[in-house]
Amino acid sequence: PDPRSPRSPPPWRLRLDPPGMTLAAWLRSRSPAPVGEVSGLGATLAERLAALHDRGVILRDLAPRGFVLGEDGQLWLTDVGLTRVDILSTRTAASLLVESSPYASPEQLTRTLVGPRSDLFGLGVILYQALTGVLPFGDGPALLREDQTAPPPSSLRTEVPAALDEVIGRCLQ
Repeated sequence: PDPRSPRSPPPWRLRLDPPGMTLAAWLRSRSPAPVGEVSGLGATLAERLAALHDRGVILRDLAPRGFVLGEDGQLWLTDVGLTRVDILSTRTAASLLVESSPYASPEQLTRTLVGPRSDLFGLGVILYQALTGVLPFGDGPALLREDQTAPPPSSLRTEVPAALDEVIGRCLQ
């Protein structure tokens, strides 16, 4: 519902806390991870994003700390604190970019409204990190990121297939 409508429920925030390991902890302990494992993780993340995007939801801060790999193998989105449905607070976006996040897309610096491609950028960064153990553009905030192209993951790990290089490269464009 439109949050400006007087009939809308008051805003609230839900944070799930399923048992398991955050994706950030998984990346610290497992990356560089086996290609098949990363491919499966990427497919699951992409399916979750597609379902959210089909409902008009943009996460904007698709960072590993917001996901938990459950003990049952389920992937949980646990934090949607910066999610945008149809209204983007530029103040929130500015704080996200200045304080945070190597997972934030460059277009968040120059546009008031962002779309699903912004989340795909974060997906690409996560997959790159999972495969290589490093971030594609370094760990600094997006505000300080130079306009550059990341080397393909296969340049750091020869067993990464060309198709996965292509998918990640397209996410990072």
